[in-house]
Amino acid sequence: MSIVSTASSYYLNFKIWKLLATLFGFTALLVFTFNELFVTEKLYYQSFGEQIAAERIANMIATSQHWQWVGYILASAITLIRVAFTASCLYVGCALLEYKINFRDLFKISILADFVFVASAIVKLAVLIFFKTVNNLEDLQFQPFSLLEIFDRSKVQVYLVYLYSVINLFEIAYWGVLAWLLTQILERPFVKTFQTVLYSYVPGLMLWILFAMFITLNLST
Repeated sequence: MSIVSTASSYYLNFKIWKLLATLFGFTALLVFTFNELFVTEKLYYQSFGEQIAAERIANMIATSQHWQWVGYILASAITLIRVAFTASCLYVGCALLEYKINFRDLFKISILADFVFVASAIVKLAVLIFFKTVNNLEDLQFQPFSLLEIFDRSKVQVYLVYLYSVINLFEIAYWGVLAWLLTQILERPFVKTFQTVLYSYVPGLMLWILFAMFITLNLST
């Protein structure tokens, strides 16, 4: 057994609550770091100074600081929903393919794979600190290695921004990690488990993207 396989088997034996606590911890730390480094009073004035009165901006800042704790809860809730969504998609796919696997194992796999997005956020943080100038809140929408960074954002339709941001190298890596972890549970070759991810999670992701595009389109009209 390879070192990588041994490591994956080791983490798959962890309790779900420990994995979730670690994931939530990293998520909260990243949210805190982004807020402390970038979401400053100066950034608010640079973003809205020419659009609304200074008094209103000050009220926005005060409200944001007062409810900052909600951001940590929301970030954890979004993470939990994403993990549950992925596990549910995989469960449906495995059931259709008649693979014997329980939801608990798929939930654990989804938690472990979600650390890919933690890595994505760390890369984003590093790029924003060392290579990119943040002049307004829109600059914080930067998504490393995504289709959104290839095009001129000002020319991208609002309802397509989310689609372009989701299409990125970390998302593809996420599929690969899911498939690799599935090989440890299903004891099938990577090619087969990657196909399982493509047949189950990817269609679910596409439906979610279409839903997000529909909501964005309706809110922007």
